[in-house]
Amino acid sequence: MVRSSPPTRAVLGTTVALLTSCTTTEMAQSWRDSTYTPAPVQHVLVVAITPRESYRVAFEDAVAKVFVERGFPTVTAVSLFPEGRPTRDQVAAYVKSQGVDLVVTQRVAKQLEITHAPGAPYEPVNANNDWYGPWDASAPMAAGPDEYSENVTMAAETSVYAVKTQPERAIWRGSSTTFDFRSVRGAAASLAASLANNLVKTGILRK
Repeated sequence: MVRSSPPTRAVLGTTVALLTSCTTTEMAQSWRDSTYTPAPVQHVLVVAITPRESYRVAFEDAVAKVFVERGFPTVTAVSLFPEGRPTRDQVAAYVKSQGVDLVVTQRVAKQLEITHAPGAPYEPVNANNDWYGPWDASAPMAAGPDEYSENVTMAAETSVYAVKTQPERAIWRGSSTTFDFRSVRGAAASLAASLANNLVKTGILRK
């Protein structure tokens, strides 16, 4: 007689939700300071704060590319400070000396979601030894091992500062939808486009 065997014991593993190439990362929510009076923008500085240097380059370059294509001169912090994340004083000195109008900061961070599923019940191998055992509804059941999975994604928080008029308080903030950390370049490009559209629509990016 063939007996059912208990399920293979689940081990803690990491599974990453893969986003297809057509998936778009965009602003999920945003806020604008209603008291801010827009002014013509002629110089933008982009600063990304990320867990990896490659992410920093991807996000800063993506925003700069989209802004420049729309006619807003933009420089990246990585081009000015290639040795690493600039200090507040370094950025402030550049902003003041170069007459920067807007500073766009992006903070990119990983998000970890752990999913738990109770183990499925099963009949132990030797629960009943007679021929009827496999069909006996009253046979004692054992609980299978719990199963866990981890989903690792990333998200970006963006803030915009009108450094000439109110450098200490953001005039716009937005948070992105999550994206796969292995599709950073694609996510950065689509997020930059979404950011530019939002800033133009709200009147912050204006000529």
